[in-house]
Amino acid sequence: MSAAHRQISVIPKIISWFGMPSHIGEQEKFELLKRDIFLHDARFEQLPGLWAINSRFTAYAFNLDRILEFLPFPRLSGVMVLARRLIQFISGFCPHNALVHTRILNKDIRYLFEESGISLYQENLEYKPKALSLLHNHLLPILTIENRPVRKFIRVGFEKTHDYRVTLKLDTDGYEEQISGILKDLSLNGAGITLNDHRALRRLPLRTPVKAAIRHAQTHFQIATAFVTRRDENSREVGINFNIQDESFIARHDAIVLSRIIYGSLQEFTSGKIKTNLREEFDLRAALGKQGKLT
Repeated sequence: MSAAHRQISVIPKIISWFGMPSHIGEQEKFELLKRDIFLHDARFEQLPGLWAINSRFTAYAFNLDRILEFLPFPRLSGVMVLARRLIQFISGFCPHNALVHTRILNKDIRYLFEESGISLYQENLEYKPKALSLLHNHLLPILTIENRPVRKFIRVGFEKTHDYRVTLKLDTDGYEEQISGILKDLSLNGAGITLNDHRALRRLPLRTPVKAAIRHAQTHFQIATAFVTRRDENSREVGINFNIQDESFIARHDAIVLSRIIYGSLQEFTSGKIKTNLREEFDLRAALGKQGKLT
């Protein structure tokens, strides 16, 4: 589905990580989404435009070792030049909400970052406990106010597309009745549905328990238990809510499919914003030198 057909109602909290360790995978991303946090796996070509997603609720992590794979410097003196220019790059837009990590254990590099006020962590993050420690103890706190996470409601809208079909099932005197519609929006704890028949609203008063089957050409998932929490006669819309952390509401494999849909939408939205807002003055390759040649 085209990103143009999706709308993000509220910009999520974002951790944009260039050179994210490979073992930070789907499980970690899913758990963060439950806390309204999008873990963005930044690519090298996106670095010039990362400023476009900067906000009070954005944290950045830069893997110095991964940058060296793109811009190799054979001598430590060259790495020091790269470190200085990376500091200059970060200082241009996110000095207070960014950190750098590296496996290079060198005190001169550490002093350089200490002097700049930008956090440096000299750890091997290919060891998973170290990577999780950095994530939970240093990146997540950037997204808090007075040590309490700020909640934001992430909802993906599908108002301009009819790709996701919904079947609501409700028990009526021992008989399972089915009501069809189109998915309007989706979050980790709810969905908005436009019904095909406005008369079906009569059978869906508030607090009605329902089951929901949501399907697309490439994927589908089911919600075992949800409750009607919103209804609009004029637009033929109903809203349902459920608890994604309770498997009596939604099975784990279905919760993962749902999270993939939201995560994919956030990835497209974020990448599109970065691409749209590239600025030459934040071109890291130009700032650091091309192909390892210092300028």
